[in-house]
Amino acid sequence: MKRFGTLVFAVVGIALATLGQSAPSAYVDGEGVFRWTDTDEELALFGVNYTTPFAHAFRAHKRLGVSWKEAIDADVYHFARLGFDAYRIHVWDREISDQQGNLVVNEHVEAFDYLLAKLKERGIKIILTPLQFGNAAYPEGGVPLDGFSSNYGKQGSLEDKTSWPLQERYLEQFVSHVNPNTGLAYKDDPDIIAFEICNEPGHFEYDLTVEYINRMARAIRGTGSEKPIFYNMSHGLDVYEAYLDADVQGGTFQWYPANLVAGHEQRGNFLPYVDNYDIPFADHPKFQKKAKMVYEFDAADIGRSYIYPAISRSYRTAGMQFATMFAYDPIHIAPFNSEYQTHYMNLAYAPSKTLGLMVAAEAFRRVPRGADYGDYPHNMEFAGARVSYADDLAEFVSDESFLYSNSTSKKLDSLNTLSQIAGYGNSSVVEYPGFGSYFLDRIEEGVWRLEVMPDAVWVRDPYEKPNPEKHVSRISWNEWPIRIGLPDLGEAFSVKGLNKGNANKAKASGGAFLVRPGAYLLVRDGSKSKLKASTPWKTITLGEYVAPPASIDKTYILHEPLVEVVTDRDLSVKATIVSNKAIAGVQLVAYLPEPPYVPEPVVANPARQQPGGGNTPGVGTRNTGGATAYEMKHVSGFEYVAVIPAEELHSGAVRYHIVVDEAGAKRSFPSEMKGVPTDWSFYGDGWLARLVDSKDPVLLFEAEEDHGGLTGNGRYARYPLVASERQGTDAIEVVARDLQRDKFDHSLRFYFKDKIAPRIQDLGATSQLRFFGKSATGEPSKVQLALITEDGIAYGAQVAVSPEHGVVSIPLDSLQQVRAPNIPHGYPVYIDFWSSVEESIPLEIERVECVLISIGPGISEEEAKEPQGVQIERIWLD
Repeated sequence: MKRFGTLVFAVVGIALATLGQSAPSAYVDGEGVFRWTDTDEELALFGVNYTTPFAHAFRAHKRLGVSWKEAIDADVYHFARLGFDAYRIHVWDREISDQQGNLVVNEHVEAFDYLLAKLKERGIKIILTPLQFGNAAYPEGGVPLDGFSSNYGKQGSLEDKTSWPLQERYLEQFVSHVNPNTGLAYKDDPDIIAFEICNEPGHFEYDLTVEYINRMARAIRGTGSEKPIFYNMSHGLDVYEAYLDADVQGGTFQWYPANLVAGHEQRGNFLPYVDNYDIPFADHPKFQKKAKMVYEFDAADIGRSYIYPAISRSYRTAGMQFATMFAYDPIHIAPFNSEYQTHYMNLAYAPSKTLGLMVAAEAFRRVPRGADYGDYPHNMEFAGARVSYADDLAEFVSDESFLYSNSTSKKLDSLNTLSQIAGYGNSSVVEYPGFGSYFLDRIEEGVWRLEVMPDAVWVRDPYEKPNPEKHVSRISWNEWPIRIGLPDLGEAFSVKGLNKGNANKAKASGGAFLVRPGAYLLVRDGSKSKLKASTPWKTITLGEYVAPPASIDKTYILHEPLVEVVTDRDLSVKATIVSNKAIAGVQLVAYLPEPPYVPEPVVANPARQQPGGGNTPGVGTRNTGGATAYEMKHVSGFEYVAVIPAEELHSGAVRYHIVVDEAGAKRSFPSEMKGVPTDWSFYGDGWLARLVDSKDPVLLFEAEEDHGGLTGNGRYARYPLVASERQGTDAIEVVARDLQRDKFDHSLRFYFKDKIAPRIQDLGATSQLRFFGKSATGEPSKVQLALITEDGIAYGAQVAVSPEHGVVSIPLDSLQQVRAPNIPHGYPVYIDFWSSVEESIPLEIERVECVLISIGPGISEEEAKEPQGVQIERIWLD
């Protein structure tokens, strides 16, 4: 295992300033508001769950030969850079207890104590959940543990009273455990602000539930702890009144709006899914006296950055005061995403997404508790934050801060008061072509600290099935041009490396210079600074820097394969190309269809030739086999593009390859074979696309090719392929067998925007939405077919489907805005199943990106008692 190329500096001069404080540092007042004891001000804290001391993460670091101290130092530094001020984790009690419920102070506790001490140094506040009840074997399995809850499981621990004394003993010892790094027991540590008794309980009986909660709360308080105690209220809703009647000060909640473990990245606009967070008993007077926190949440399987501030907004509207995303990936195992495949969050390996979480943290602190910003799509700007699905952008702007998760066109009113910038891509202040994040902080007048992370490239879908030896994201260290436009620095300033091993120096001209990953001190011409790498600043030192080493091991080409392109306009072929070798050039090699046949004139008495052509001796003419080569021009960063003129495109099929000159050695993609496609020995496959006329139908969905990208009602929804009418073709089969149970709706969705990208401008000429298929039940069936736009709004119509194969047509002008289900339906179970969008917005056909197939609309309660279904081979617009 390679060690990080740059080391973490020890935090020098950052004292444990709160050691002398007396607990509790926070309390819940009589109105259910979580407040700081010393100021009585409301708290609003935002951060992450993080698991290195336990379970898979602990084992994975051992396998890699990485010490948990090194791992924790690295990740907690990044927490500080991202502005997180909250941490929560459910402790795997089976890893740190014995059969009698005693706390076992082992290597897990040792690592946990170290983590808690490091979080304190960075000013991060902590809520601990001592009981988890489950095993720690996920995802590998086969890890036997002897902790007391292994004899009971979750339900037994909650309901079998013989387990309760063991839990009480464990809780007493856990909260009384003295952290040797701080000299404080957990119960006395002012930075541990509360306890949550257990993780995700499932209760069924009111009396037993109240008794259990109160006994566990008494066990904690019996140690002398005065910290607030929280209990989960998003599970076991049948007995929610027991939670409200129990002797706890607050409730904890979760949110996974797009469900979990899709097995692939979910695409589309999910902002309507997070428009609000409605708790079914929110108006209960007793609930209004409870504090509220979010123990876990994530936009699981969504690889984009835009959504997180919207989640923060909805949480604050619901009254949440503490929220922690689950779970931040430790930097050493993040390249593989092996811990939780449905989550992916790490500053180095998922920079844009993680900056979206940074913006969400700022929004959470800025949005007043209970504030209501209206309904989607009118609530995408709030408290200085802005979200944009179209730009995949989470942005925050204030007089002091400018944070953005992707390139932004935002023009700031003034730059003179700015003191913090964090971004990815380009903005009005920073121009940078790299694929890593950067941070700019004003340390003093005319002096700024710049931190640049290396480039992160997703080489695989991070949400597919994981393997600890399979990289999903790789790191590339490069030198890129950067331009910084800050009046406080001016156009000429010095640049000096700060972190260990970084001897780079430069002089900016016009605000521009070349930069490699690292930490730098920027000093305006004419100014002087005595700041050093060891100088403390806020919760870091100036010379601290953490980044993984380069892991690009070959040439990678990231390219969305063309499916269908038109012949009457130029064709642009784009690719992201990253390599561990110098790239001398890139070519697109295309095998284009011949133009329409034109008979050649007959030549009288042609010269006699031998077979093979030519009568002269020597080497014959090279036969390209019909290939044409086009230069792929370097646009910016890793981006390349080639253009095939329209006059060279004819109906048929085009096979194409991308050839990279790796410093003299050529390699062709997607086959990754050495050489070029015109070599006599080349046999690698290329990409294949159809060439059609712009007036031809636009194919949205083909069952055989696209069924793997379908999203259904839940994570286990699967749609088998069945033989269609035409020999050699398949259809998906969708059968709803219990519509009454499924809210009278069984829907599935397919995202097609990337598939039809070259044809989007042809959509305006279409007038019919069609599909080929039949009923799947042998009887006529009803189905609703809808198109979803970039706004996340569905426009559809109901049609009758015959038991016989045929084309079903729907005029586009008959499509109406329809109620769309938020699929896959997420957690907790009470979140909205139906989209809350009520705004009436006319359909813009050029902005469609998904097709929605629904069984349920128009079906009567009597019909819903019988199976309803459809087979669909393909869907298109013409």
